[in-house]
Amino acid sequence: MKLNFINKLISKIGFTETEGKVILFLLFTIITGSIIKYSFSDTELPQLNSIDYTKEDSLFFLKNDTLKAEREKNVKKSIASKAELLDFNANKIESHKIDVNKAGISELILLPGIGEKTARKIIDYRNAKGSFEKEDDLIKVKGIGPIKFSKIKNYIIVK
Repeated sequence: MKLNFINKLISKIGFTETEGKVILFLLFTIITGSIIKYSFSDTELPQLNSIDYTKEDSLFFLKNDTLKAEREKNVKKSIASKAELLDFNANKIESHKIDVNKAGISELILLPGIGEKTARKIIDYRNAKGSFEKEDDLIKVKGIGPIKFSKIKNYIIVK
């Protein structure tokens, strides 16, 4: 009889039977939870120990600052070593230009963008076709195009 009354009330409000059951369950849960909360609110919870982490935090921040300083030092060292490397190559090559008609593989490799294979191709071309007459003739070697030639033209000479 009581369930019939509740079902009629739920259907008059406009809910389906399933929705009504869900609403009743939620109301029951809220009311039960409130009763439990207020009936046991006078009991005290056990006191939790408070722990001071300031010492450990200061160690973390100290280590973090040390790592930042080391990172900055390594970046500066890396930049300096790249500059030294570039200066070394530029000074070495600019101080004496390489004669492509007489240079061996070890000298040709010093040119920017020229590896061992391209150096061998230059020597093979020179042996097959004869000496280069002008610097621009180097473009005829397979593997040396206008872009690569523009990188090396300041470092070569033809005698």
